[in-house]
Amino acid sequence: MKEKEKFTAVTKKMDLLKLTKISIVEEEDFDQKVPYVAYTLKNNTGSEILAYMIQVDVVSKKTGKLLSSIQSGNRSEIDGNVKDGDGIKPGEEISMDQSLNAIEKSSNLFNNPKFPITDFSKLDFEIKVFPALIITRREKMVRSSELENLDKKIKLLQEELKELKETKGTLDELELTR
Repeated sequence: MKEKEKFTAVTKKMDLLKLTKISIVEEEDFDQKVPYVAYTLKNNTGSEILAYMIQVDVVSKKTGKLLSSIQSGNRSEIDGNVKDGDGIKPGEEISMDQSLNAIEKSSNLFNNPKFPITDFSKLDFEIKVFPALIITRREKMVRSSELENLDKKIKLLQEELKELKETKGTLDELELTR
């Protein structure tokens, strides 16, 4: 349980980099109009964020399948260096956008949309925007995908334990193996 509490505490801290605005806009990309998710995050952590990676997940409402997952931020993936002046001071907002060109053309997003789109209830997918990495002067926080998996694993183990407790048999029916 201590691991879960640790993951939960880190996630709560990271969620203080709060999503405040989100919309789908249309932008020019290589002479083609492409939908983008435009979003704004506010630093409510109380500390300056020196480096960050923001993850944008697009999930099908119908199947729950992950359609697209993209990360972007101010940290170089190659050498891990942070660009000077690209941090986020406490209370400051940053605005970013991410292409949605990975969304299937069959999505209802492409049925004569009127941009910007701010009401996502009619779309056949959900957009989740969250920090995947935050580095401050005091700590490095990485969101763990293990938290959801941990809950599932605990549930499966509890079910298995329940089944084992309910199993009745004689010594002749049991097979000892090493």
